[in-house]
Amino acid sequence: MNIQDSGPQPIHGGSQHGSPQPIDDPAEDDTVARLLKAAGHRPPAPSEDAAIIKAAAHAEWQQTVRMERQRRRFFRGAGGLLAAAAAAILMFNTNIGDRLLRTVTPPVAQVIAVNGQPSTDTQLAFSPGQELWASDVVTTADGDRTRPSRLVVQMASGATLRLDSGTRLLMQSKSELKLESGTVYVDSRGAKIELQTDWGMVTNVGTRYEVRVAPDNSWLRVRVREGAVQIADSQAKLQTVSAGEELTATADGSVVNKLSPCGPEWQWAVETRLENPFDVEEPLLLDALEWAAAEGGWQLEFASQALARANAATTVFGKIGNSSLEDLLHNWTRSSNLNYSIEACVLRIE
Repeated sequence: MNIQDSGPQPIHGGSQHGSPQPIDDPAEDDTVARLLKAAGHRPPAPSEDAAIIKAAAHAEWQQTVRMERQRRRFFRGAGGLLAAAAAAILMFNTNIGDRLLRTVTPPVAQVIAVNGQPSTDTQLAFSPGQELWASDVVTTADGDRTRPSRLVVQMASGATLRLDSGTRLLMQSKSELKLESGTVYVDSRGAKIELQTDWGMVTNVGTRYEVRVAPDNSWLRVRVREGAVQIADSQAKLQTVSAGEELTATADGSVVNKLSPCGPEWQWAVETRLENPFDVEEPLLLDALEWAAAEGGWQLEFASQALARANAATTVFGKIGNSSLEDLLHNWTRSSNLNYSIEACVLRIE
């Protein structure tokens, strides 16, 4: 080996720092080789020892394989547990988030009357006073005239909704809803309500109307009792439906027909009402008559202005229960020494 004079060189097999490492001596290597050659071949191990060594090696291999399999099972199980724990934590946090959201955001509506056994998607029965938030889905069970499943909801905007049997309604805000199926009767009370359907957006211009979507979503029907509504389709094309009209839309187009505001078509909505719609126990006769006229789809008319002024301060018993409109009118007018008649959708007081 030639070591140049230019500076220190690293030595293979050792560190260039610390104690100097010995340099291999060719003479010593030659001596070791001659001794190994003189010793001859190493005798083979006895057969008994070979068997023992082989068995020990096989046992060690089996132990190594078992440990590896256990390690893999452990990590697979741990992975499953971690995934389940993560899902549980996510669900827990979602529920907490939903509850927290409801504590910082006001409800968009409240259930104020129940008829039958309506239920939410969580299968919780409704009860008067139950609050509803945006994203809540309200459903009513299928029913018929003898065993209906209906409810009345008051929106935070002031409007009231009456849901017939077999209805599915998504709450979006205090003025926005999506009707997926079924029938909703809207008394807007001056508030704007946007009712989304797959057939288009139904927006009120007036006060009282009904929207129905077929269970299979094959058609849309809009009936207007008072005021008007506008329907905007997916191309933003507007169509207005006025009081006394019924629009039916299908895949083939839409048809508008005449409709009586006091006909039997509204009977389900008349039957779905509050037991006490008045704020006081004994409302004014005029307020009671105006409420009855709105429920029946009638136009209120006194025989004379003098008769109306003479009864301006008259009060009546306001709790209506399950009484029909005709029974209520009979009781109210008789207690006030008056008579009533209904003809051509006009409620006349004499």
